[in-house]
Amino acid sequence: MSAEEFRKFYPLMGEWLQNVLKTHAALGRTVTACAFPRLPNYFSLMTLQSTKIVLVDQLPHPPLSSWGLTRFAEFERGDFDGITYLNTFFVKRAQSRNEAIHFHELIHVVQ
Repeated sequence: MSAEEFRKFYPLMGEWLQNVLKTHAALGRTVTACAFPRLPNYFSLMTLQSTKIVLVDQLPHPPLSSWGLTRFAEFERGDFDGITYLNTFFVKRAQSRNEAIHFHELIHVVQ
């Protein structure tokens, strides 16, 4: 992505992201509420208490193609089990008890 494209699309992405997080805020719970036994061995209590998880049927993806970023169409069609935005990650309901997917998404939060 060029610097010009970044400057053009960053505000759209930021607005989209804030709307998604605000829309789902009431549905979020902390990772500690999941009570996974092994996550505390790898992540600090602060990380587990400050990271939110939202269970969804379909993961929220930014509408990149509709913004003209058609090279991300494959990403938009992806059938992932989880996705992370800032300190919140979204996981498909069917994966709600999968500690491995929570571990994976927590790595993204730390990054």
